[in-house]
Amino acid sequence: MESGRRWQLPEGPQEGSLRERILRRRGIQGERERQLFAGPSPALGLLHDPGTLPGADAVASVLARWIEQGRRIAVYGDYDADGLCAAALLARAIRLFGAEPRVFIPHRIDDGYGLGTAALEELHRDGVQAVVTVDCGIRSFEEAGRAAELGLELAITDHHAPRRDATGRVELPQAVAVAHPSLGGCPFEAISGSVVALKVAKRLIRIRSGDRPPEGLRRWMVEVGVPLAALGLVPDVMPLVDENRVLVAQALPRLRGGSLPGIVAMMRAAGKDIRDIDAGTLAFLLGPMLNAAGRLGDASLALQVLEAGDVAQGSGPAARLHQLNLERRQRADELAAQAEERVRAQGQDAPERRAIVVGDAAWHPGLIGLAAARLAERFHRPAMVFGGDAEAWKGSGRSVPGVDLDACLGDCAALLERFGGHAAAAGATLRPERFAAFSEAFEVAVRSRMPGEPRPEALRIDASLAVEEALDSIDQLRSLEPFGKGFPPPLLHCPDLRVRNASVMGQGGKHLKVQVQTEGSGRGGSLLLWGQGPMLAEFRTGRRLEAVGAPRPSGNPRFTPDFQVRDLRFTD
Repeated sequence: MESGRRWQLPEGPQEGSLRERILRRRGIQGERERQLFAGPSPALGLLHDPGTLPGADAVASVLARWIEQGRRIAVYGDYDADGLCAAALLARAIRLFGAEPRVFIPHRIDDGYGLGTAALEELHRDGVQAVVTVDCGIRSFEEAGRAAELGLELAITDHHAPRRDATGRVELPQAVAVAHPSLGGCPFEAISGSVVALKVAKRLIRIRSGDRPPEGLRRWMVEVGVPLAALGLVPDVMPLVDENRVLVAQALPRLRGGSLPGIVAMMRAAGKDIRDIDAGTLAFLLGPMLNAAGRLGDASLALQVLEAGDVAQGSGPAARLHQLNLERRQRADELAAQAEERVRAQGQDAPERRAIVVGDAAWHPGLIGLAAARLAERFHRPAMVFGGDAEAWKGSGRSVPGVDLDACLGDCAALLERFGGHAAAAGATLRPERFAAFSEAFEVAVRSRMPGEPRPEALRIDASLAVEEALDSIDQLRSLEPFGKGFPPPLLHCPDLRVRNASVMGQGGKHLKVQVQTEGSGRGGSLLLWGQGPMLAEFRTGRRLEAVGAPRPSGNPRFTPDFQVRDLRFTD
């Protein structure tokens, strides 16, 4: 359990309540920040005006015109949770005004990521006259040109990194309107495709209904639009700060109340209580279930769930999503193990290496992103994993803090057929014969941004306090929810501990529970160490230690909480 990771302890006096200390440690001090963290449900009024999203008004005006003209509209989405939620949200918003848009979700294998020429040609043959993208399109220059040749009007909404010229100026594909947070003047840019879609939908409602939309439309936005936006942004690993925090905090009680019948069906299929939904449920259960359809099959199955009008309608597709997710988990674990074995066999885990690049034609393109995430976390360096066929390999990558993955791929653009994404996660396509050259170029690109040896990220600790105080702080910590990327659960440091006794728990004695006492105090508590049963002999009575972690409710009010240990150090 002693990981050797650096601990960044807070400096200076530890004054005020634990909640105040945590917020101060995280730099949350301004008036807007105080309002955002005044309680677990910041007001919807703290959302930025949707008109401040560059291009939102232009796209909404185009959509309003298409609706007025009776154009045959297609909403072109993506096969991940964010793209699916964005597509469902914007399509449902368009239907509010009598139009019946077709929703097109590309197939990961057959169509590939993003706007596709063949797909546009298919839509044109089927009579579609206008296309609005969600969560894709910002780098689709060739495809946008083809849409113009076909006479298709194209509007783009996206949040992925746009292409820039040598001077850093954003370059845009040919379109009648583009909504994107990076086009200048957006007060908060770290939003998902689903949030971009929400803002466009809000402006569409305002254009069609005036400054004071009917109560039914306002209620739809809060009960349907906000939950769909939140359901997309959390699995897309957007930071839960600023307006993202507002959206998730406001969405959770609506989801618990069943505002989206398909989500009720998904929770039932997974054997979970709808009332227990929190941000972690969106990140680690609902998001992966939605993603599983696109990873292993046809993502339109997930769209059926998101658009279900009642629980019965969503039950069948939800059950299938649950089974696909279980299959995805097993197959992803197997692929990740193979990839890790390849890394070690090729010496890519060596300290002098800065990046990982592995690939195999047998690896399923829908699972390589999960393997890349595992490798980046395990070896503390950016990882690209490729899979595909003899003609083209599709790659997915994950990065580490401080290394912009999209920029690294940009340095290798001459070797790639296409690429795009974010600083933390991105995708690419290359020809198999260029794999070796790309591996070398990617290593150089990462090294220029990470000159030092890869090392685990330091544990940034929010507060230092006695373990008994930590165990009494659960309500204060809960008041800071929701937690996620950019605002993780607080990490507490408990010093001056002495072991009273220790015992194993769980099947096969896999886990460890250690009773401790704070030095100089008659009080203490229990430490919970998952998967550390074999360490039992290390915790002899009287041994001194310090621990980092967080309190964990027991689940039974008759029992006291445990302190779940993230890392520890023996001090004797």
